[in-house]
Amino acid sequence: WCAARGNDFGNNQLIEAVEATGIERLTNKKSIILPQLSAGGVAAPELPKKSKEFPFRVVYGPVWSKDLPEFLEKRPARKPDKMKLAKFTLKHRFRGFITHTT
Repeated sequence: WCAARGNDFGNNQLIEAVEATGIERLTNKKSIILPQLSAGGVAAPELPKKSKEFPFRVVYGPVWSKDLPEFLEKRPARKPDKMKLAKFTLKHRFRGFITHTT
């Protein structure tokens, strides 16, 4: 999610990743799940629609990867609040401080 804010993860990078990995040849799924906080950098409405360049529909998943199994199992039409909110504990903040200052 920090990459989205710093213009390091947006539409161009998403398209490049899809093309570089050839993921469309590895799955018959038509959706790609992105972390919810990547929405700051990815403008889903501006992505090519069902094109060879980008054959997926973007679905924003939960904020935290620990919630991904439940999200995949239940496929909620509307995510519960616990999957939408980013509550950063002191531990998260300290880890971020160390990461960004070293």
